[in-house]
Amino acid sequence: MLRPATGVLRASLVLLLALPPAALAVVPEAGTVYEGGTFVESPELGLGFLVPDGWRGQLSPDEELFVMVSSRHPGMLLAYAEETTLDETVRTMSAPVDLGDGVRLEPLGELDRRAGFLSREFEVHGASPPAAAYARAIHSEGVTVSFVALVPEASIADGRRWVARLHTSLKRVAPPAPPAGGGASSGSSTSDRWDDYLRGKHLVRFYTTTGFTSERHLWLCSDGSFAYSDESGGFGGGASGAFAGSSRGRWTATGVGDHGSLLLEYADGGTATYELTYRDGKVLLDGDHWLRDANSFCR
Repeated sequence: MLRPATGVLRASLVLLLALPPAALAVVPEAGTVYEGGTFVESPELGLGFLVPDGWRGQLSPDEELFVMVSSRHPGMLLAYAEETTLDETVRTMSAPVDLGDGVRLEPLGELDRRAGFLSREFEVHGASPPAAAYARAIHSEGVTVSFVALVPEASIADGRRWVARLHTSLKRVAPPAPPAGGGASSGSSTSDRWDDYLRGKHLVRFYTTTGFTSERHLWLCSDGSFAYSDESGGFGGGASGAFAGSSRGRWTATGVGDHGSLLLEYADGGTATYELTYRDGKVLLDGDHWLRDANSFCR
């Protein structure tokens, strides 16, 4: 369910998102935040599903989980997929899960083995505020897709409903077409000037290291100003667009190509400098992957 992913897992996590009309289905790419109402599919696994309206998500920094948070609903939803056997899935659902940083899921009660899926609740140790978890694993044709709700204890019934909704949206999709000519894709660099590339961008970073989530937002406006918001701690509640508590100032970027430097000069006189890297289509600040999101705050 939540074991470290290897091999096909990288492609597997491509299938974790939400469903509008089929014509809007996409294969997600690293470096993008996906809103509810987008059907995301993995042609490699032949599966896709719907992230509910009101939720948004991205791959975790290690790209092994797809994490969804909401500004309206407490908690978080996790999705994970791998090529495995049914017996291995049963063993995984019956064992404790270590989420890191002292947070651990312990199985509660008996594993529910209904036709079509496995499910059970978990007690969450080491979480603050107190939390509970509900997981559902769907195994078919050598692939297991797991959906997990990690929510405040009082909201476990809601967590079960969100997981059921994700499961209901899970659908089979057409396998990928063979590549024309068999050519390999390439290109993991940019020749842009960093100040031009970042102008008008909105960068987002999610944290999930403790099984919970927080978000950092950095808006780099075209007029050289910036706004920074850190919505950290507790359960969920993604960026709301209300910039209370945010920091502001001026930004400059130097460098061309894959490496550069970003300087933030805060209105209170403080400064922060970040090493910029462009690698495999991703923007890294001091080695951390930040996603590019729509900028509704400034141009």
